[in-house]
Amino acid sequence: MIVLEVDRLPTCNTSDNRHWRSKTRDRAEWGMLMRAAWNDAQLRSDPFGCRGEPIERAHVVFIRRSSREPDSDNLIWSFKAVRDLLQPASKRNPRGLGLIVGDDPQHLEAEYRWEKAPRGKGSVQIEVSEASVDPEGDDEGDEVDSQYG
Repeated sequence: MIVLEVDRLPTCNTSDNRHWRSKTRDRAEWGMLMRAAWNDAQLRSDPFGCRGEPIERAHVVFIRRSSREPDSDNLIWSFKAVRDLLQPASKRNPRGLGLIVGDDPQHLEAEYRWEKAPRGKGSVQIEVSEASVDPEGDDEGDEVDSQYG
């Protein structure tokens, strides 16, 4: 399991109405914070820096620690930029860390939690691990799709 910790809170839904330059600056700052957290996690778990391939099917727990509990929509939305940063770097996502293959449902099981923290001591923790794979390899959802296909 890889654990990333950042002593800062991502903004909630209110940032949606900001100017694009402000959003870009915020994403760049989060990119630097996540890169520093990733480097710190690598040093703790793998001091020789042997970096593996992105996790094909990941289970990621996003934990927000703040003085006030956001509603469920804002909790999930606040991790949008962080979730994007976990993917490999690309033209649209130049600061990607490459921890997971993608953030679509086929590659990611996401779990969002909130924990109480003292005012002014907000932080986030991201726990990335390999998701358990169904031993038979079949999805119940495929059966439903085949009924209507």
